[in-house]
Amino acid sequence: MDVRSMRNAVLGARVVNALKSRNMDAYYVETKEEAVAKALELMPKGSTISWGGTMSVAEAGLMDAIRNGDYMLYDRDQTETAKEREEMMHQAFFADFFLGSTNAVSEDGVLVNIDGVANRVAAYAYGPKNVLLIVGMNKVVKTQRMLCTGQEMRRRRSMRSGFRKRRRVFRAEPVLTVRNRDVSVLRS
Repeated sequence: MDVRSMRNAVLGARVVNALKSRNMDAYYVETKEEAVAKALELMPKGSTISWGGTMSVAEAGLMDAIRNGDYMLYDRDQTETAKEREEMMHQAFFADFFLGSTNAVSEDGVLVNIDGVANRVAAYAYGPKNVLLIVGMNKVVKTQRMLCTGQEMRRRRSMRSGFRKRRRVFRAEPVLTVRNRDVSVLRS
């Protein structure tokens, strides 16, 4: 086991415990294949599923597994008109599972979400019976405050460039999306 894997395992366990303390089911897995397997284990065959256009779910391979499985998928990307797309996004609120990710999760279990059309944030806060989030370890930050003040973005930028540049940083207000029956899967 390399240093990164050890760090992710320790940090993942800390975040899982923090999410559980906020009444969410959470699991840590090491690979995207394990994340897909865990997600499929949590979703019974025949479930209706929708998603919020998340790249984390698609890149993990979960969307392909669902399309090839015994599930009813409300897929807004398969619509032909804007009106059909909007209707599909409304149907997502009645699905058994809503798949998504989060923009960031703090080590103390706070989810931060910023959304263009608010379909994801609305579904996370109120909507489908179950919300399943696939969250990469790259989205874990020390504190919610660091992300909201831009400290985390500046820190990551300075690590990439090797020196600090003065730039204006986008400051966003977080939306706390915690529900009693949320399910989260963290992957490295």
